Amino acid sequence: MSVIVSQANAGKPAALNFGFAQTTADIVVALDADTVLTRDTVSELVRHFKDPRVGAVAGNTKVGNRINLLTRWQALEYITSQNLDRRAFAVLNCITVVPGAVGAWRRELVESAGGFRHDTLAEDADLTLAIRKLGKRIVYEEEAIALTEAPDTVRGFIGQRYRWMYGTMQAAWKHRDVLFRRRYGALGFVALPNVVIFQVLFPLISPIMDLLLIGSLGSAAFSYSHHPEEEEYSADNLWRVLFYYALFVSVDYLAAILAFALERKESWGLLIWLFWQRFFYRQLMYYVAIKSTITSLKGVLVGWGRRSVKRACRWRLDRRLAMPGERTVITVLLSLAVRIPACTPESFAGQGACSLNSPPHPWPFSREGRTEIREPLARLSH
Repeated sequence: MSVIVSQANAGKPAALNFGFAQTTADIVVALDADTVLTRDTVSELVRHFKDPRVGAVAGNTKVGNRINLLTRWQALEYITSQNLDRRAFAVLNCITVVPGAVGAWRRELVESAGGFRHDTLAEDADLTLAIRKLGKRIVYEEEAIALTEAPDTVRGFIGQRYRWMYGTMQAAWKHRDVLFRRRYGALGFVALPNVVIFQVLFPLISPIMDLLLIGSLGSAAFSYSHHPEEEEYSADNLWRVLFYYALFVSVDYLAAILAFALERKESWGLLIWLFWQRFFYRQLMYYVAIKSTITSLKGVLVGWGRRSVKRACRWRLDRRLAMPGERTVITVLLSLAVRIPACTPESFAGQGACSLNSPPHPWPFSREGRTEIREPLARLSH
């Protein structure tokens, strides 16, 4: 059974609240319009809610459209940065965001936190922090895989990351009361300082470090060409700079190798692009960080904007799954398992509006029926 609902565009938070309002299920799974799930994603997410302390579960988002250099770099970043951070934060119970691409939520906590709010561009991070502040656990499930369609143009990439980074700054500022508060544990002592250091300060300082490296290499080359009598001195300076740079790159690779070792089903061939990532991709991230910081200081209101969904990651899902028509099965499975309406892509993309107080659709199945994951899938596969 699937229920298709839609309303006029009122932003993504309103669309998410609209979806939640259509169900009285205990657990609700949410995903983005540009994302598809694998066969076991839902069951892997919902199993964690046996523990009443769990308030939300973050899935494992991967780039499904690895069609050019930019999307491969993003695939690499998802593995070596976002997912690796989430694994570490899960151990400390300080995950700062359940990704909009794939996540499961305990509905009563979402309602207690006020639903998905419109006052930040990172409504998923805002709600995650709010639930964590209620004293609940946020966990990470690596087997709950979702394949998302990453921007394949520089313009689209900058637009997306600008929203993410600016929204994260908004959410961190909104929940700044957790900073260095013992009652919030690692959330206030590790996670939020990590946002400030590595998403704000480090990207602002990194361009200066890159310029210093280029200046050192240029200075050594100039001294060598104009003062050959000081060849030994210039060579020592050059080798010292190269040594520290190589050390930095080695640490980067070691962290990446650790991330890939934990992602057992990933293609190690992506590591080829890690070194080259720092010569263009990271400069884009520096630009986004600087732009986001300036915007936040000015207090400018930023909207979501529009991005076309090309469905370029569908091929990757079909290749992963043996059963044809898996996208239809996933839609029905979501409805059977957790009573979430299978909304249209437009609804998940923000083409809807509602209040959490809207009456839910009637549900004809028993509680036992909606919590069984495997049986409906097996039945539908035949």
